[in-house]
Amino acid sequence: MFSRNCEITLDAFKVKQNHQNRFLNCLDGSRHVSFSSNDQKFIPEPGYDDGPQPTTRDFLESVNDEPLEFKVLGDEADSDQGVLPYLDKYAQTRGVLPLGHYQSDLDDANFDLEEFKKQATAEQVQQKIYEELSRSVHCGYTSAVYQSEDDDQDIYYHIMDCRKHWCPICGGNGGKIHQHRKKAIFQRVDLTKYNIRQFVLTIPENIRSSFMSRYGMNQLFKAANRLMKKYFGKDAAMIAYIHLFGDEKEDKSGNQLKFHPHVNVHIFEETYIKLKLDQETLEKIKVSWMKALKGMGHDVEIIDIQYLFKLKIREKRHAVKYMSRPTWGKEQIEEAKQEIRELLILGLKGFQYLRFWGALSNCKYEESAMMSKEEKEKIEKELGVKLRIIRFELIDAKKMVKNGQIKEIRPGFYHEIRKEKEGHGR
Repeated sequence: MFSRNCEITLDAFKVKQNHQNRFLNCLDGSRHVSFSSNDQKFIPEPGYDDGPQPTTRDFLESVNDEPLEFKVLGDEADSDQGVLPYLDKYAQTRGVLPLGHYQSDLDDANFDLEEFKKQATAEQVQQKIYEELSRSVHCGYTSAVYQSEDDDQDIYYHIMDCRKHWCPICGGNGGKIHQHRKKAIFQRVDLTKYNIRQFVLTIPENIRSSFMSRYGMNQLFKAANRLMKKYFGKDAAMIAYIHLFGDEKEDKSGNQLKFHPHVNVHIFEETYIKLKLDQETLEKIKVSWMKALKGMGHDVEIIDIQYLFKLKIREKRHAVKYMSRPTWGKEQIEEAKQEIRELLILGLKGFQYLRFWGALSNCKYEESAMMSKEEKEKIEKELGVKLRIIRFELIDAKKMVKNGQIKEIRPGFYHEIRKEKEGHGR
């Protein structure tokens, strides 16, 4: 259970709750879902597509050695609800569910949507969709509470986001997901020193539905990875982005989205390298992509690959920002037919849409709302103290700042003000 040491503005929650309920109602036009602001429990999302999932015990035993991770203490560990609200050390996005919603089998990296649908009723599938959508209800109010490991034992709050594509705070162009992706890229690649090759690897319309699954998406990524390494070397610095939709609509009325998966690849080359490719090379790449799709058992006769290169810094920055944006969210879910809606919300839960390859493959990029190891160490250096996680709380940071309870020392990170220490704080 979340600690309640700080006052929570219920009116602020109600505004966000009403917005979310309107969104949920649009899915079937009838069901009204309500959420309590009391007794929240923290639930992890699934891990990476690669590697085994750790157990709760593995996580708790390793947390002291890995500053990136959070340790669950106090009321959370003593919960009598049957589910330990741990933070999965490999979880890449996270959300909050009302207490009483138990950990979903979606949190298992081996969850198979099609197998689940074979055994579940339509109502059970819809219920899972509602449960997933509800995870963004308290986005921006969930905080990880840290305590300094010194005699003062000062308290700090790190505001966590849900990182859901449908969330009005996290999704969309310029949302938290987009900001996190751009930051990860610009921290790793200096665009003043590198130009960009840009490939768009498309899928013929007649076989697109074959990739409408998590497995299918990963197959596309793997094929694109092999293709790029074949022509540009295994050590080339590359970033791949998978987009699921284009500008096309399902029908002339434009009521439903058309599933249009395509893999975008940026290859970063030093500025002295000529990026123009002759027609013969482009044809070879096109033929290789066609063979890759045929190798998966598909009948492919025509293939389209787009190639561009960016030399000007303004063009390069725009290309990265454009490709790294989330390409689906609330509007797409509302417009999509049920099959696509299930894929987005259930089948691709926790899916890594952006991946670093080649020279950048050791970046260990995570789309996580948690503070990164580097960020935590930087804050600790600035404060001159070590920090440890002690609990989770729902807080209204804006009101607490206004009331003089906390002060923001960096975006999303707050220091609790102790009255007896006024004038002597850090």
